[in-house]
Amino acid sequence: MVKKAIGKIFILSKGYKYKVVYKDDDKSNGFQGLAVAPIVHGKVDYNNVQIAIAGTNANDNHDLITDASKIKEARDVADKDSITKKSHF
Repeated sequence: MVKKAIGKIFILSKGYKYKVVYKDDDKSNGFQGLAVAPIVHGKVDYNNVQIAIAGTNANDNHDLITDASKIKEARDVADKDSITKKSHF
C-alpha cells in the first residue's frame, strides 16, 4: 500500500472535495486502486466512500496475467481462443 497518498485532499473544478482514505498499488500483481470519501461541511463522509480501480495495463505483464487468471470473463475468452486459435491482442 502506498501510504503517502492517504489523507491527500482533492478539490474538483466545482469545489467538491474528496479525501483519499485508502490506496493500493500492488507491484506483484499490477492492481491499482483507491478509495475516496467526500468532505461535507468540513467532515469526511465515510458513508459515501467511492472506489476507483485502474483498468488492465497492457504494458504490465503482472497485470495481464492477474486479470486473465482472476477474471471469469477473461478466462472464458481465453478458453474459447485456445480452441479457435484467435487472439484479442
